[in-house]
Amino acid sequence: MVQRRVKAVLFDWSGTLTFYTGLIDYEVLNATSNKLGIKRFSREESISFWKLNPLSRLALLRSKGFKGSLSEFYAVFDEEWEKIHEGYISRGMVKLYEDVKPTLNRLKGMNLLIGVVSNMPRKFLVKEIETTGLNGYFKAIVGYEDTGGLEKPNPTPILLACNRLATSPKETMFVGDSPLDEEAGVNAGVLTVIIDRKGEFKKNKKCYIVKSLEEIVPLLEG
Repeated sequence: MVQRRVKAVLFDWSGTLTFYTGLIDYEVLNATSNKLGIKRFSREESISFWKLNPLSRLALLRSKGFKGSLSEFYAVFDEEWEKIHEGYISRGMVKLYEDVKPTLNRLKGMNLLIGVVSNMPRKFLVKEIETTGLNGYFKAIVGYEDTGGLEKPNPTPILLACNRLATSPKETMFVGDSPLDEEAGVNAGVLTVIIDRKGEFKKNKKCYIVKSLEEIVPLLEG
């Protein structure tokens, strides 16, 4: 049990609540690289790309021969994502982890406010929420555009969600799956939980680490 009263639980989206049954980042990054005329991405690079902080992401793009800004890269990436993402949606390739709905139902039963905070552009995020049948759960949805392009690990997206739910950071839990999520949660001053499905995180004093989303319920009870 945590030592503070929590009124709201915020979740990261991709990797925390959902996964793709395909290598969508690999496909889109290389469609983008082809359009920009830069070096292609390996599968390993595509898996880690969105887990890098913005400066490291830009450094990787520089190594590929890209000379523009991150926002310029994102603009082309989003165009390619929309084309490929539609196929993933239509073929049912956006999936929920098995522990998602049971956990969300438990949280609703505890009268907790629930929200999503993602670096994904809002239109894609909303489409995935609707496709996976979760649109009735969230009282706040924060996507990339909502913060003027400030993305995690910047704490602004989490703080914006707190504001929209009328809760303070001390009354809020944030659950994510990456080092960027951990840094954003700690910087925002919320109770930070990392869902570590693959056993990649080491225990530390900054956050709780769980292997299943259902483990956050006992933290909140009492």
